Amino acid sequence: MRSLRDEPPPPRAVQLEQDLYRLRVGDYRIIYAVFDDVLVVFVCRGARRSEATYRDLAELIARARAQMSKP
Repeated sequence: MRSLRDEPPPPRAVQLEQDLYRLRVGDYRIIYAVFDDVLVVFVCRGARRSEATYRDLAELIARARAQMSKP
């Protein structure tokens, strides 16, 4: 996850939705949002790969955007 600060969408990342990406690390998936306009990477979820890992993607990106709008 630390490497995301240097290269937020690395070549092996998969874009899930606008601003939302998935990165595979072994059996785990890191789901994160990238906000280029403010240079922020917001890690939304880190979980073992399963059907539940990808549930509620809209909620994850909404939560990330809400965090970005806080002062």
